[in-house]
Amino acid sequence: MTQFANVSRSQIEAGIARGRQLRSQYLADRVQELTRALFRRLRGRDIAYHLKDLPDYLLRDIGIERDQIPALAAGTLRRQKSSLAAAVCHRVGAFLAARPAAAEATNDPRRLAA
Repeated sequence: MTQFANVSRSQIEAGIARGRQLRSQYLADRVQELTRALFRRLRGRDIAYHLKDLPDYLLRDIGIERDQIPALAAGTLRRQKSSLAAAVCHRVGAFLAARPAAAEATNDPRRLAA
C-alpha cells in the first residue's frame, strides 16, 4: 500500500504560484529573444541596403566585395587575416611568451612602472 504525504493548501497554492512565475519568466525570455532576432534582422537588412548602394571602388576601400554583402549583413562573414596582421600577431605572441621568463630571471624586487 502506497502512502502519500499530506500537503497543505498553502503548499499547493505556493507551488501553483511558483509554476505561474516560471511560466511568465519563460514567456518573457522567448519574447525578448524574438525581439532581439527581429532587430538583428532589420539591422542586417538596413546594412545590406546601404552597402548595395555603394559603388565598387568604395566597397574595395572598406575591404569587401559585392558578393560578400549578404554574409556581412547576416554577421556570418569570416575574413582571413592580412599578412601584416598575421606578422604582428606572431611578433606580439613571441614577445609575450619571452617576457615572463626574462622578468623571473632578474629577481629584482624593484620593478619599474611601465
